[in-house]
Amino acid sequence: MSQVSDPKPRQPGASSGQVPLKERLAERIRQKGPMTAFTFMEWALYDPAGGYYMREHDVFGRAGDFYTAPDVHPVYGKTIAAWAAQRARQYGWPDVRIVEFGAGTGRLAEQIFAAWPEVGVGSVRYSIVEISPAWRKHQARRLENYGAAVDWPEKMPRLDRGIVIAHELLDAMPAHLLRQGPEGLEEAWVDLGPDGRWLRKYGPASPEGRRAFEEWRPRVPPECGFEVAPGATAWIRRVFKQLREGLVLIVDYGDDEDRLYGPHRPHGTLRAFFQHRCLDRWWDEPGERDITADVNFTVLRRVAQAVGGEVVFEGSLGEFLWDAGIARELSDCPADQPFDPRARRNRAIKQLLLPGGLGEAFRVLEIRKGVDAEC
Repeated sequence: MSQVSDPKPRQPGASSGQVPLKERLAERIRQKGPMTAFTFMEWALYDPAGGYYMREHDVFGRAGDFYTAPDVHPVYGKTIAAWAAQRARQYGWPDVRIVEFGAGTGRLAEQIFAAWPEVGVGSVRYSIVEISPAWRKHQARRLENYGAAVDWPEKMPRLDRGIVIAHELLDAMPAHLLRQGPEGLEEAWVDLGPDGRWLRKYGPASPEGRRAFEEWRPRVPPECGFEVAPGATAWIRRVFKQLREGLVLIVDYGDDEDRLYGPHRPHGTLRAFFQHRCLDRWWDEPGERDITADVNFTVLRRVAQAVGGEVVFEGSLGEFLWDAGIARELSDCPADQPFDPRARRNRAIKQLLLPGGLGEAFRVLEIRKGVDAEC
C-alpha cells in the first residue's frame, strides 16, 4: 500500500480539461496507489472542476440531497436573529457584525436580514466567507437587495466585535478515518478493486493521519473507527485569532467523543447523503454525493478554551432555539386550516423542537471571547 503524501486536488487552471472527476481519481489511484479518506473527501467535495460543493446543482431542500434548518421555515433565521440581537443588547453593542462561513444558498443570511427590522438592534452587516464560486454567485443573487450590508471576503476578516457563525460547516471538512488495530494505528484507504469498483480498506496510518491523531488524541475503544478533521481545529484557532470580542456559534451534526464512537460504530461516522438517503458506502460516486463526518465536540471545546474561548451554551439545537425564544412565534390557528401560514409556521417550530427532528439531530456550541461574563 502506498504511503506517499497525498497531493491536493488540482487547482483552477490545471489541465484537467473535461475529464470527469471519477476518471481523474481512478487514474491517480492507478498511478500512485490508494488514497486516504481525507484526500478522497478533498477531491470528492472540493475539486474545483467536479467537487460536490464546487458545482452549481441542487444540494439543499426537496430537490437536493438533504435539508438544513434554514430550509424548514424563515422562523429559524428569525430566531437566530433574535438571539444575536439579545446578545448585542446584553453586551452593549450598538450594532451587529456577522461573519458566516460556508453559507450555502445564503438562506440563513436572508432570513436574518428580513427579521432584523423587527427583532434587531441597530444595524446588521453580514460577511460570508465562501470558497465555492458557484455558491458565491447563488448567495449574491439571493442577497442582492441588501447591497453594501453584505460582502464576501476571501478569508476571515479581523473582527473587533461581532458574531461568527458556522452552520453545518465542520462536518464537511475532510477527515482521516482511523482506528487502533492489533498492530497499531490504522487508517481507511480508498482503492480500486480488480473489477474497477471503488472500495475501502484499512492499512497502516499515513504520516498525515498520525500527526492528526497526535494532535487530537481521542479516547476510543480498540477496533472502533473515529474521524480526525485537522481543518476543524485549525478553523477554531484561526477564528479566535481574528476575533477580538464576540461570539462563535457552531451548529452541526456531532456529539462528545464518548457517545460518538464505540462498538456501535465500528467504521466511525463517515457517510454519504444522496437524494435524502443516508449511505454507508461514502466512497462510491465521488463528486455526486455529500460526504460528512460527525463533529467531535469534545475536541472543539478543548481547543476553543485553549485559545481563550469560554463556552456559553452547549446542547441540542432544539434546546438552543427554545432558550432563544422560538416558542413565542407559535400562534393560535384553527385545526381545520392546515395550509394557513400560521399552521405552517407552527409545524416548522415543532419540527425544530421535538425529538426525532432537526432540533435533536444538530448540536450547538456557543463560545464567547473578550466579553464580560457578568453582562
